Amino acid sequence: KKILSSNLLTTKNFSKQFSTDPKARNSSASKIIKKVSSYVEEDPSLSKTLAQAIDPQSLARLGNCLEQIDFKIIEPTRNALKIVALRSAVPFVAFGMMDNAIMIIAGE
Repeated sequence: KKILSSNLLTTKNFSKQFSTDPKARNSSASKIIKKVSSYVEEDPSLSKTLAQAIDPQSLARLGNCLEQIDFKIIEPTRNALKIVALRSAVPFVAFGMMDNAIMIIAGE
């Protein structure tokens, strides 16, 4: 289990990672958000630690950004569903054939 390092949450570390160039800053912020996301996904209890470590203004801005994002669930295409069905069916068919063969041989 990864442990969220305290230096990830320090103001000094954030200011070092952010440059004055907006493009570089966005890239750096994106990397941090992805890293935090993976940590929270591995250990959901870290969300409480993060909530305590981030100042209220930043939390409010982050909350506003998340509310503005329109999350859409993309339905899988018919072709994608066929591929999943085929990939899932092959092992079951192979197992069934092997199981029947063993039962026939063992029953003789």
